[in-house]
Amino acid sequence: MADSSKQGSSRAAFSQEIIKDALLVLLKKKNYMDISITDICRQAGISRGTFYAHFKNIREIIDLLFDDALEQIGNIPLQTLCHPEDNSNDGLPLCGFLRKYKKYQPLFFSDQLYTYAVSRIVSSLKYGFISVMKEKTNLEEDLLEDLLYYQIMGCMSICKRHIDLSDSEWDRRKCNVDLFLKKGFGNMNMPES
Repeated sequence: MADSSKQGSSRAAFSQEIIKDALLVLLKKKNYMDISITDICRQAGISRGTFYAHFKNIREIIDLLFDDALEQIGNIPLQTLCHPEDNSNDGLPLCGFLRKYKKYQPLFFSDQLYTYAVSRIVSSLKYGFISVMKEKTNLEEDLLEDLLYYQIMGCMSICKRHIDLSDSEWDRRKCNVDLFLKKGFGNMNMPES
């Protein structure tokens, strides 16, 4: 009996994965608001009953996809190392994740999901960012949160704009942005005149 329960849970996990993958494929082709459950079922090769056995609606899939992605994105409050991201044991920075896991790009680059993507990323990184940056700057939490939003939105924009660059060219550009951030945040410790 334990084997059939294991088999059932692995079948359920497989079904959920094909549904999530189907939605990611559809996001490459269509706007989020134009995707229907029928589209997902057709793309995944499943019945509506199978879909509803795992999800109530498309938003649940979106949330689960963001959960999956955010588990792999490291809470790197200030990226100033100017080296490839893959050396981190704490997860990849957002830009490194988006370059490495291309299947998630439509989720993060969708115009209709952009605001939601930014809010999910900020929610995920906020505590770590504010904790580290409070030690490095004299800024209040609400101002640090504004800077995190600014950093995430800039990161997503630059990733989308340059996603097809070679790794070496991307690393060069990322290093320049990191140096800009480092100098900007470094100036936050200066006393006000």
